[in-house]
Amino acid sequence: MIDLKTSIVRVFILIILIVFNSSLIECQYDSIKDIVVWPTSQGGNGHGYKLVQAYSISMATTQCATFTSSTFKSYLETLGSKQEWDFIFNSNSKNFATASNRIWVFGYCPFEPGEPSLTSREINIYIRGIPWNLNNAKGYNDPVQQAICEFQPISEVYIPSIGTNGGEITISNLTLFNLETFYISFFNPSKLLSKSCQITSKQISSVTCIVSPLTGFQNVIIQDASGINSTHFAWQPPFIKAVYPSFKENGFITLIGENLINRDKLFNTTIENNGTVTLSSSTTTTKNETNGIVNFTTGIQFIREIDQDFLIVQTISMNKVDWKQMNETIFIGSIYNRTTLLYINVYQFENTNISLFAGEELQVSPNSIKFKIKIQDWEWSSPMNTLQIIFHSKSDKLEFDKCGRKKVQSLVSPGDQILWTRVLVGRLLLNLTILENDPLFKQIDNQGFNLFTTFNIPRFRKSVELDPAFNALIVGDEMLDKSQCDRECEWSFENWKIIVILLNKSFQNLNRRVGMLVIPFPSNQSFDKKKNRQHQQENINNDDINMNPVQTKISEKD
Repeated sequence: MIDLKTSIVRVFILIILIVFNSSLIECQYDSIKDIVVWPTSQGGNGHGYKLVQAYSISMATTQCATFTSSTFKSYLETLGSKQEWDFIFNSNSKNFATASNRIWVFGYCPFEPGEPSLTSREINIYIRGIPWNLNNAKGYNDPVQQAICEFQPISEVYIPSIGTNGGEITISNLTLFNLETFYISFFNPSKLLSKSCQITSKQISSVTCIVSPLTGFQNVIIQDASGINSTHFAWQPPFIKAVYPSFKENGFITLIGENLINRDKLFNTTIENNGTVTLSSSTTTTKNETNGIVNFTTGIQFIREIDQDFLIVQTISMNKVDWKQMNETIFIGSIYNRTTLLYINVYQFENTNISLFAGEELQVSPNSIKFKIKIQDWEWSSPMNTLQIIFHSKSDKLEFDKCGRKKVQSLVSPGDQILWTRVLVGRLLLNLTILENDPLFKQIDNQGFNLFTTFNIPRFRKSVELDPAFNALIVGDEMLDKSQCDRECEWSFENWKIIVILLNKSFQNLNRRVGMLVIPFPSNQSFDKKKNRQHQQENINNDDINMNPVQTKISEKD
């Protein structure tokens, strides 16, 4: 009974704090006329919203910023949830109904994947006319007539996203709090349940703690012994504070990428500051074996320009690019003393999903790493040259047969959208080779699995966009014809265990779709291990339909 009474008292105190805190938040905008506050008592965030006249996006962001005071920030509206949009729409329904041709400018709206299409080229969205669909702004200064400004308390604490399974979280902007008496709790108002966040470390203005598994909407209560408190309402993992403006960059909007996909249903992912992703997945291989693990890393390795003779004119290595990480999925790279900019969005999917690119829906396979890449203002050496975007995928999960060879095979799947790409592995690099004087040759780890995937892109003026997805899997030993293993030890690579990477590709150049051509590798191809590298290089085919002009097909055994 003591524990029950204690819990009831704590819940009652939390409710009192919520009501008191909400009244303070909603009164601080009194100096602003015609402002509508999303009440915390209704599950809102306590932020204010105001319609203003604006004729361009730059004007809208500047005008919204002028309302900023010593107690709150003002910026171009950034939608963080469907509930927030519903409140804004209902609060301004009269204005919306009488202005069917007007456009309202917002920041990004990530509460529905693909609506609008979240691309690196467009940092704002707008709504136009009945039925008020959300759209991307096609240019930085698309004509508008009105905009919505959002008002946020400066003291509001930043709480990043975390999955419903809970885990470690770092809460920052805690300069007003006494961290020695600091307390964090997660309160579910519908179930009247409260869970504390166990603090593991403290910094100058931030605290790291461990969150228990959560479900439904949560109110995050942050307080200390002095009475200072901050409450975040309708905090629903993983949909937490989806977007944040960067006030140092005139209202530029950044995204917390896990809001786009259910983070708690993804595999453990590490995204480094060069856009490389490490994917770890677990798949059952055979009935008699334990779960097999496919660990592979994939990412852009080089961007290089080649001339008509397939000679390398210039090469940009990704480790020479100055990357600015907007959040854990979006990276913007600049190159010293060049106008070229690189935009990389990285996502990971556990289950099959649909991705929108160039106005078309593309299916993303399970256990996929999805890239969206934009290259802008490339400085061409010649208008006749071609640009190569080179991905390097690696894995150390390989097995060997009785002959000591790696069990790897290359396949081509049916259809015109999803292709099995070539596999580089072993002493002879299987079905293609890289010249020893090529920089890529030094990247090959002969003890592991390597795959170089190259997009050959003709000259473009302003920018080009690519949309590849990579996928790894294991196929069990039941595909291996063991009776033939010893007899075919010297010759055949047929029926080996497969470790493959699936590539779903597309790219866009000046609103024109260009397909990447892949030469299929015959499923019954075999070769003599006695054929040396020199014989392979004599068969080099630099035809422009190759995935990579510095790669070659190995000759088939007669």
